[in-house]
Amino acid sequence: MALDDRYRTMPFEPAIEFMRDKITLDSDSWRDVTNDEHDAVFVVAGAKGSVLSELRTAVDAAIAEGQRPEEFQTRFEQIAAGWEDMRGDAAWRANTVYFTNLRASYGRGRDQLQFDPEVIAAEPYVGYEHSDSQHPRPLHLALDKMVFRKDAVPFALPNGYGCDCRYISLSDRDLERLGLEVSELGRGDQLPPVEVEGNTYRPVLEPTEGWDRLPNANPQQRRQEILERIADLAVPEIATQIRSFIAQFLAELGNE
Repeated sequence: MALDDRYRTMPFEPAIEFMRDKITLDSDSWRDVTNDEHDAVFVVAGAKGSVLSELRTAVDAAIAEGQRPEEFQTRFEQIAAGWEDMRGDAAWRANTVYFTNLRASYGRGRDQLQFDPEVIAAEPYVGYEHSDSQHPRPLHLALDKMVFRKDAVPFALPNGYGCDCRYISLSDRDLERLGLEVSELGRGDQLPPVEVEGNTYRPVLEPTEGWDRLPNANPQQRRQEILERIADLAVPEIATQIRSFIAQFLAELGNE
């Protein structure tokens, strides 16, 4: 049965909240903020000041309103007209910014639901589902249909730029019905061989550089811990701004 178009753009509140509660920071390189720091900080590599603020507003709107890629690209190109040192083609950058933030926020929203303690009690496993892309990454393809305990997943999803893989929650009954077994493989272990575009690979189970994150059902606590860690490493001016935000964030949380 075809999906009713009304549901294609329905807002996913956990994803919207995940984006809304990030702080915005200037950056010079995509390596300035990495791994789980992205759970607390919004950056666009090389963007600063008013350009970054406009991009943040555009991304927030795209996720909250369920905008299509071409809608976001139109707005991005308007903003990019004032971005003198933008690197790369505007269409490519728009696509990267749009899908990276959309998939990361959606993934974090699913984490919040799937890894809730009550859900884990009923469905203690996840099955890795590959996105079935035309040019699959060996690691992602090798993980397809593998099952992990929720307390032993190797990394959160997405795992890399353009990754659209996902975890599917499973119960003991699901495993029995589908004939699935729980994998005991962990980080650093070698996966079974997989063939991609005529070549055979033996990928190692590890996160992609810059995407080392684990699922967490408590984004508020995690965000505070990350911000405090970033503040400890930042220059005094930035550290003061971050700690001010933490205090404001905790105050608002206490009033909810």
